[in-house]
Formats: sequence, C-alpha cells, structure tokens
Amino acid sequence: MARKGLIALILVVCFSLTSVLPAYAAFSDVSDAKLTKIVDDLSAKNIVSGFADGTFRPDDPVTRAQMAKLVAIAKNLSSNSAAGDGTAFSDISPQHWAASYIRASHAAGIVKGYSNPDGTFLFKPNKQITRGELARMLCRASGAAPINPVNPAFKDVGTGYWAYSEIETVVYCGIMGGYHDGTFHPGLPATRAQTAIALYNMMNADLTPPAENTAAVGSDGKLVIVVDAGHGGVDPGAIAPSNGLKEKDVNLCVALKLRDLLKAAGLNCITTRSTDDSLVHPYDQVNDLAARAQVANDAKADLFVSIHHNSAGSSAAVGTAVYSYPGSA
Repeated sequence: MARKGLIALILVVCFSLTSVLPAYAAFSDVSDAKLTKIVDDLSAKNIVSGFADGTFRPDDPVTRAQMAKLVAIAKNLSSNSAAGDGTAFSDISPQHWAASYIRASHAAGIVKGYSNPDGTFLFKPNKQITRGELARMLCRASGAAPINPVNPAFKDVGTGYWAYSEIETVVYCGIMGGYHDGTFHPGLPATRAQTAIALYNMMNADLTPPAENTAAVGSDGKLVIVVDAGHGGVDPGAIAPSNGLKEKDVNLCVALKLRDLLKAAGLNCITTRSTDDSLVHPYDQVNDLAARAQVANDAKADLFVSIHHNSAGSSAAVGTAVYSYPGSA
C-alpha cells in the first residue's frame, strides 16, 4: 500500500483573526524560506494575517471561535448556510463577532457544541482547542474517509481514544503529524502555528483512501523513496557513552549508502540531507521534523524511510528495530 500523506507538517506559522496585513508581508518572526512560502500562500488567500507589530506570534493558542472562522474561510462556507441570524448555541448571540462563521461551520458539520441538562447547547467560543480537537475538526473539514488501523500510529493515542480515527486519518493524509518520540500529544493546546500549517496541509492534501496492494510511481515509472538521515547540525541525536560517537553522523553515513544502493537498483531516491546540517535555521525540533516531511510531500514520495540509531550503556545491547505506519507496507 502506498501511503500518500507520509508525515504531516508541524511548522511555525500563525495567524490573526482580528488584524489584516497585506499578502506576502514580511513578518519579524518568520525567517525560514519554507515557512515564508506557506505563510504567503495562506495570506494571499486571506485566510491568515499577522499583527500590527509585524509578528505572527506562533505559540499562542487558538480558540474555538477562531477555528470556526478559519475553516469557514478556508472552505468558502456561506455565512448564511443555516437559517436565521442566530446560532444553535445559547452562548453565541447574533452580535458575536464569529456568529456567522460558527453558524456556517456548524451547518457544515465541522464544529459542534456541548449539551446542557436543559437541552440547550454551548459553543464555548473562548475555549482553547487541543491537538486532538484540531484533528477532529480538520478531518471533518477535509471530507477524508476515516480510517481505523488496528495498530495505533502513536503510543499516546490508543484505539479507544475519542478522536483515534480522526487523528489516524489526518496523519495518513499528511494534514498533521506527531513528534520524534512517537507521541501525538492530543491534549496539548493547538498553537496558532500548528493550526495554520495543518490547515494549509488540509487544503493541499491527497485524500485518496488507503488501498490494498497498490503502489504509486513517479512520472518516469519508478518508485520515489525519500531517505531521511535523522538529526544533524546542532542536533547530535544519541551519543555513545563509550566514545562520544554521534548518532547524526552514523545516520548520515547509512543514509548516503542506502541512497546509492537504491539508485543503483533503478529507483528514484531523495535524501533529506546530504551534509551535517539541520533543515531549518535557527534550529527547532518541530520545524526540522516538518521540513523533512515537506521534502517527502513535495516529491510525492511513495516511501519515507527515516534512519536512526540508539545508544546504550552496555555492549550487550544489540539488534535492530523497525517502526512502520500501520498498513503502509
């Protein structure tokens, strides 16, 4: 099975729902070229904007009202998609700044509310959304067919988790992704950066559902494989206690050798890095991971192989470990 989405991006960009800046503006806290490309795209579509001081403030949280506005604009939902000037929620008056967006997003089935004992519903517009909630909203907004793998992709999101299917789906489609340690952190607040990038990914995602025994190929008929040498630059990875050998160096050596072998076999092979360097400057772990995923997504890769090595305090520790996305191979 070919996995189209590979790994979703988690990059640092963000948005303001109250201020408007010209498209393609330069923001003082966005310096990476890949970030700038994404911010420019979203800004040009009037989906995101910055603040009057020229910043994006990427680490701030996102509220439910802000999210309703974002998806309504991104999906071009009509603010009159539900009858009347009010909403289905007792805490959202017709005069609320996001009433029309909440009404449109709710009518589209993207956002929902909280029930009260008296039969009314609350929207809680100022409540911060979590990464799990973001996954559910964007899964609904994307229209992707939900998937339910037998084996979870993340160690902190089990099959019984309330948003398990949605998280697995947005990860498969390349809309969101996890962290280096194999977690998704569904309960953490979704930052403005993560939300903007996930929204961008949703708008550009390949929503083809998983299919058994199929494999996509490049335009020349060859499989496209991205080989990722983990860590690099200021990030050494694991360090051998006995001699100080750095994981990043071993990873790169193996990755370059694998690249040569794959090319010799007639396959299209791309490496995320071919030198001892990180992919983003200044270095940030989440952004660096996102940049690696972007390489694969830009190449429309059929397979993403990330190479890592572990260290141990005992020479008796030997062996290999292989982790794969459930059902992807």
